[in-house]
Amino acid sequence: MTNLIMDKGPLLDRVAVIKEASLQDLFIEEKTEERLVGNIYKGRVVNVLPGMQAAFVDIGHRKNGYLYIKDAIPFDQKRDGFKDKRIQDYVKAGQELFVQVIKPPIEDKGPRLTTNLSITGRYSVVSPMDQFVGVSKKINDGDKRKALKKIAKENVPQGIGCVIRTEAGRVDEDLISKDLNYLIQVWNRIKREAHLGKTPRLIHQDLTLHFRVLRDSIHGDVDTIKVNDELLYEELKRYLKHFMPTYEERLLLSEDGPLIFENQGVENQIEQLMQPLVPLSKGGSLIIEETKALTSIDVNSGRYVGNSQLEATILETNLKAAHEAMRQIRLRNISGIIVIDFIDMSKKKQRKEVMDVLKKVALEDTMQVDVLGFTQLGLLELSRKKSQNSLQEITHTECPVCRGIGQVASETQIANRLLKEVERIAQHTNSEAAVFQIDSKTHTYLERGSVIRIEDIEQLYEMAVTFDIHENAGSCYFKLKFMGRKSDVGKFTK
Repeated sequence: MTNLIMDKGPLLDRVAVIKEASLQDLFIEEKTEERLVGNIYKGRVVNVLPGMQAAFVDIGHRKNGYLYIKDAIPFDQKRDGFKDKRIQDYVKAGQELFVQVIKPPIEDKGPRLTTNLSITGRYSVVSPMDQFVGVSKKINDGDKRKALKKIAKENVPQGIGCVIRTEAGRVDEDLISKDLNYLIQVWNRIKREAHLGKTPRLIHQDLTLHFRVLRDSIHGDVDTIKVNDELLYEELKRYLKHFMPTYEERLLLSEDGPLIFENQGVENQIEQLMQPLVPLSKGGSLIIEETKALTSIDVNSGRYVGNSQLEATILETNLKAAHEAMRQIRLRNISGIIVIDFIDMSKKKQRKEVMDVLKKVALEDTMQVDVLGFTQLGLLELSRKKSQNSLQEITHTECPVCRGIGQVASETQIANRLLKEVERIAQHTNSEAAVFQIDSKTHTYLERGSVIRIEDIEQLYEMAVTFDIHENAGSCYFKLKFMGRKSDVGKFTK
């Protein structure tokens, strides 16, 4: 049994896909962050950089979008490749043009743009700037492909391209036609609005999270769709009635309210996704570490002994790890470069089995996943397209103490810095005393005096040194509060 749980909250919108009580997919969107991907803007080219084969376009966002040469070339010219093509031949500074966001802004980078617009529906994708009409490669039946292509050509005006999506292979012709007609109406509205208002501005906004999940991620095996907000329930009902009528009766208004994730057993499973350690069945585990450069996943056999043959045991553990690793990548929305360190396998056949599992599970992902293979060091490389921030980026912020490295300076290191500061004060000022605010661990370290005691510091530098213990400070911390006459020390200590 597969259920969709939809939570509309004041700060986050969330959707969970639950299969047999297990979390299979998780979608989260922050309301504090404007979603740009899929939106179409009328923008203005700010500057063109021939050396980078790119241009920067003002779309009204706080950061200008960037347009690469391959995203500026029309579809019909892409088939000839990019050799001898120049960005300045396609866009000029000051030019106004339609652009669509295909990648979100990341840190200092603005959103990535394309001039090859596409408008996505439940059963089709319309490409106004292309003339190609195609059918999803996942539909293998030759007669079915021909029939779907015929429907597309009958409903899409000449000069406009489209691709029939996989889901169209499961529904009647009238739903596909209705979907295509709606997308053409959207395009006609975009063209009309292009001549109104100022530049830059938003012309077309993609669907919000709950609707996108219904459009892109739901297939025939969903039994119920539970929603915790009455207004959202009514809006979804209208959408389902128009585009997905077979699902209308499966939509339910939950009485759980803001506790819908907690009462449906989703919240605990999300909490587990915050942990780096992921237990595998029979004793193995994964260790997942996300960094800015890449994500590493280490496979450990733990206490798992399996059957008597070591090679078979290793392969069995790695196969389980491959399946779970792809599930964790999808749930945590990890993107970019991912490296998996499986338990060493000596035979190419075993490595191929592991790769086959990775590729099979990757097909369940709505994001593009490329399984690249094993390196000479035996590490498995893969990449996953980024659509938005990962679960970790949404739910966590950088630690102000360790500044994101996961470690803090030792007591010895902090004590050494403190002594250097005392020495600086003694040599370069006429101060008789100094007061330092320090954490309890560093104070205990100095009190024990395994190398140097507080009394030794005062004798060495001929200066009274007082410590004000800051109980709530991060581990290994110190700060100079006062330096001057001894008679004034009391004013700066508790």
